[in-house]
Amino acid sequence: MRGPRARPWLLAAVPLGFFGVFFAYPVGAIVSRGLVEHGPLDLGNLGSVVWFTVWQATVSTVVTVVAGLPAAYVLARFDFPGRRLLHAAVVVPFVLPTVVVGSAFLALGFEPSGWRSCARTRSSTTPWSSAR
Repeated sequence: MRGPRARPWLLAAVPLGFFGVFFAYPVGAIVSRGLVEHGPLDLGNLGSVVWFTVWQATVSTVVTVVAGLPAAYVLARFDFPGRRLLHAAVVVPFVLPTVVVGSAFLALGFEPSGWRSCARTRSSTTPWSSAR
């Protein structure tokens, strides 16, 4: 009866291998490169990074609640012309991938003013062009 018990481990090896290759290894490499600077573990500016993260998350949460709560209330409680269109415009960015939403905004004419120089960068000079 050794064969049937070995199969669950074999089936678990495929997702675990996928997890290791496509998640654990890249995340580990990013963390190790981010924490080590010219030698042993460098946590010199950890306090400022944590403070900025907490501050930015708090401000983002407050702004989101202040802007989103009234909009959610209006969309849930009132019926008005254009309600379905407004609801779709609010939901679509959360449903579609970020690249698709960004491309749609660019196609509609919303050009990011601060990123014009980045958008005009030659594609051959970007890191994504290494696959030739």
